[in-house]
Amino acid sequence: MKKFVFPLVFGIGLSCYAVYSVLDTLIIPDSNQIIVEDKYGDKLPENENDEIITENNEYLRYYKSSALEIKIYKEIVKTKDKKNKLVDTIVFCADVRIIDVEHLLGRFASNKEGKITFGRNIYNKTSKIASDGNAVFAISGDNYAGREYGYVVRNGEAFRDSSRSKNLGDEDLVIWNDGSFEIIEETKTPLNSIMSSPKKPWQVFSFGPALVNDYKIVVENNSEVSTGIAQNYGNQRSVIGIIEPLHYFITISEGRLPDSYGQSLYEAAEFIHSKGVKVAYNLDGGGSATMWFRGEVLNRPKAENGEIEEREIGDAILFK
Repeated sequence: MKKFVFPLVFGIGLSCYAVYSVLDTLIIPDSNQIIVEDKYGDKLPENENDEIITENNEYLRYYKSSALEIKIYKEIVKTKDKKNKLVDTIVFCADVRIIDVEHLLGRFASNKEGKITFGRNIYNKTSKIASDGNAVFAISGDNYAGREYGYVVRNGEAFRDSSRSKNLGDEDLVIWNDGSFEIIEETKTPLNSIMSSPKKPWQVFSFGPALVNDYKIVVENNSEVSTGIAQNYGNQRSVIGIIEPLHYFITISEGRLPDSYGQSLYEAAEFIHSKGVKVAYNLDGGGSATMWFRGEVLNRPKAENGEIEEREIGDAILFK
């Protein structure tokens, strides 16, 4: 009987550890939470001479003020399914121009008390984060709250400096204070060197990978996100690209739907590359991929349970 005791105890211990790991990764908030001052939550004061235009028949949605211009439309593109057959995928596109980088904001989810909180496993829907931040337009962020590692800089403030290992994928997107984009490698670039740069970082996102750099596609045809959860076909994708400083192009592709198959990373890279971007970066996709505009979710995020609904996430990117 004794010979069965150790394997039994070991098995129970291993199972408990596995359950704890899942809870720690997805559910249990960490003990190092930081309440973040809401410096940018107020509505921007409107210039009394500023004409707000919200309609343009050329676009699905349109907004123009003295601070930003947003043109949203959707395209149906051909992508390949598992059998290499061409199928339809719906891609929502947003052409965004801002007058200053402070109109591009990173915002964390709020805790149960309604306080903006940096910390793992603090989640809200994109629509809540966007509306709480009085945004005009928003997309889902980089899933920082589901990971222990990966640089986090939001609105010029550094929150996490622990880097990923190379085998987890270490490409980050730095948005500098002039609104320009740069791809850096975490394992070769300490965060303090970024923070001390005279260019001054405004945001650092660490999901990845980079899709386009210096006008060239930089992912392979079979590339996929480092988590290994997503397949290399048929996925919902969220991508942010830059045409020039303060002029951005954003895509959200629908996937896993009868009328919209989804994109591989390479297909997402090909599509946004065709729009003339200099740099493009992959954000948290799958059920997280969400495009929100003035109180309305435009795309159809599909959750793991098969329902069309927003997934709660740790952060979002806001334009206001």
